[in-house]
Amino acid sequence: MRFGLRKNCCFLALVVASSTSIGCGPNEPLERFSVTGEVTLDRKPVTSAMIRFIAEERSGDVVGVVTAGNFRIDQERGLTPGQYDVVVLPENPELAQAMQAIQSGDRDPLKSRTIPVRYQQAGLLHATVDPDTDNHYRFELTTR
Repeated sequence: MRFGLRKNCCFLALVVASSTSIGCGPNEPLERFSVTGEVTLDRKPVTSAMIRFIAEERSGDVVGVVTAGNFRIDQERGLTPGQYDVVVLPENPELAQAMQAIQSGDRDPLKSRTIPVRYQQAGLLHATVDPDTDNHYRFELTTR
C-alpha cells in the first residue's frame, strides 16, 4: 500500500511540474522593442562609439552604434523589457591608421581615450526598457 501511495505522489508531482512549464519553453520568441537615444560627452555629441545594453535578466546583450551622438536599435534586434546596465565603448582605430599616425609623428590614436574608462564598465549607466514608453534615452557623459 505504501508503494502505491508513493507512486501516486510522484506521478502527481510530475504532472504539476510539467503543467507549469507549458508555454514557457525556450522556443517562444521574446517581445523586443526598439531603443533610441543620444550620447554626449561634456555636452557635445559623441562622434563615434559603441553602446552596449547588458541585460540583468540574461535575456541577451544588445550592441548598437553611436554616430554623431545618436543611436538606434531597431525592434528586430531590440531589447526585451527589463533592467539593463549600459556601457559606452570607443571605436578602436584601424591598426593601419594607427601605424600611419605613429610613423608621421602624430599622437598614437590607440592610446587616446575618447570615452572615459568609468563609462566602459557596467554599473554607472542604466536603462529600463518598458513596453509602455518610447524607450528613448539620453546619456550625458563627462570627462570629470
